[in-house]
Amino acid sequence: MKTVREGVGRYAEIAGRSASIEAWLAWAFREELPKAGSGKVAGFGSGWSMFDNLAKLGVEIDHMNGFWCTIDHSAECDPHPHAVIIGQAVKRMADVSFEAPDGYDLLADIRLSHGSALTDEEREDAMARGIAMARLGENRVPGALIRLAMLGTVPDFAAEERYVRRDVTGPNGKPRWFRRVLRQDGEGRPTHEVEIDGYDRIKGRPYRGAYRKTVVAPDLAILVADRADYQAWVLSLNVLAAEVGAAIGEEIGRSDRPLWPWESGIAGETFEAENPGNARLRSPEGEGEAKLSTRAA
Repeated sequence: MKTVREGVGRYAEIAGRSASIEAWLAWAFREELPKAGSGKVAGFGSGWSMFDNLAKLGVEIDHMNGFWCTIDHSAECDPHPHAVIIGQAVKRMADVSFEAPDGYDLLADIRLSHGSALTDEEREDAMARGIAMARLGENRVPGALIRLAMLGTVPDFAAEERYVRRDVTGPNGKPRWFRRVLRQDGEGRPTHEVEIDGYDRIKGRPYRGAYRKTVVAPDLAILVADRADYQAWVLSLNVLAAEVGAAIGEEIGRSDRPLWPWESGIAGETFEAENPGNARLRSPEGEGEAKLSTRAA
């Protein structure tokens, strides 16, 4: 059973070695914030619903306190006040959004199994679907910060060993044919182009002008979502380091994790933060920058 003296000792140990923000988060959410539960310390407010964000946090809510920590009923003291400040700062990260600009590319290192590069269409499709899958603007940052701090893990960003371009096939396993036609959705409405089945089953052959389609497998959108999650996490850590350090008057080290660990030659690249609510990273090609900012900014 930890005593007040032991808790203060751990704080002095972390503060004394100018630990990184990851160490501070681990200390707060593993050792201190589980002590909250007696009603003496205010947890997260009703504006950020625990139940609405359950899937994003990835943990059970039974026997949990307002900081989404399993209550330590053996604790003999409240959480360290600086741990509470950290918890409240993480809550405020719900107001942070991640903006991906034109030219933002998380797949520059990907080559297909036979050595060819992705087409522009394949890259743009995977990027658009992956960013949408990540849902980084939907209050997911706090849950990720808490979950990863509790587990001591890092978002996965590694690519599969092999990506291949395959024909789109039907239920029978044979390549499908497609064609584009003009269609009108009601009288008086403008016509628009739609994609439909391109195989003439009566004549047993493709329609004139029909074409086949390919996909890259495994789905690169999943990799994009993972890497976007990773970069948003690294950016969030450094925003927190600046904000929490200023609030508690301690030197908190920013994360030394690279933003582009999957690309050679830029493994040590970090980002520049103009203020705690606005952090930017440059894409390797210099075509654009992703932006992490408060919605009010």
